Amino acid sequence: MVRKLFRHEMAALWRILLPIELILLAISAFVRGFQIFESDHLAYGITFGIAVFVLVMLNLINLVAVVYIAVFRFYRHLFTAEGYLSFTLPITPAQHIFTKASAALLSQLAAVCVTVLSFMIVTAGDVFYEILRVFEYGSGLLQEFTQGHMVWYIVEFAALMLTSYISQILLLYACVCLGQLSRKNRVAMAIVAYFVYTVIVQILSSVLNVAVSISGHEGWFAINSPEELIVFIHGVMIALCVWSLVVSAIYFVISHTIMRKKLNLE
Repeated sequence: MVRKLFRHEMAALWRILLPIELILLAISAFVRGFQIFESDHLAYGITFGIAVFVLVMLNLINLVAVVYIAVFRFYRHLFTAEGYLSFTLPITPAQHIFTKASAALLSQLAAVCVTVLSFMIVTAGDVFYEILRVFEYGSGLLQEFTQGHMVWYIVEFAALMLTSYISQILLLYACVCLGQLSRKNRVAMAIVAYFVYTVIVQILSSVLNVAVSISGHEGWFAINSPEELIVFIHGVMIALCVWSLVVSAIYFVISHTIMRKKLNLE
């Protein structure tokens, strides 16, 4: 049943996302083909500028749409009239959260791949070759600077991006669940919960920075050699990954507890 629910969630997400992806790739191909007829005419410049602007906007929409669609589906599927059917399925609240978050994560990865493909289409030819040369040169410098640690940095950065995305999507799910504790204006309360959380995090971060500065403990982070910098970067990325996993677990527990003990579909 979990597999069926996952496939259904992916299909529902991509019924909305697929047209965006196809339009994005079509405009990318148009922009690339339009460059063949490059001209100094004003009409060409205006048309090309509009096409590039639309392409950039679509890429931005492509990268953020998954989150909003996933959160909307989480709310509609579990906390509206559809919830009466959803919670009659032989699926636990934890499995509901897991399948929806997994579908959102895979869809986001696919959207990123489409954006990369769009970039490759637009820059196909000599431009892409030059970009590869610059990338190769930059990679060599970075490999030399990191003293052979670049691969580990890439792995750690990828892990950080994945855990950060999971943390963000579970935070939004938790805010939706908190909003359902209100009898009225549940969507508005979910938005309020998110902004209150953001304000609290900002305040705590500011207090922590001030406390560290006053205590003089900022000296703990002093870096005196390239080797210490390399170790420090490893430590920061690993610590951020662990932190993302910890807060993700907290968000998951909040959502699961509300769905299991405080569910109100009225």
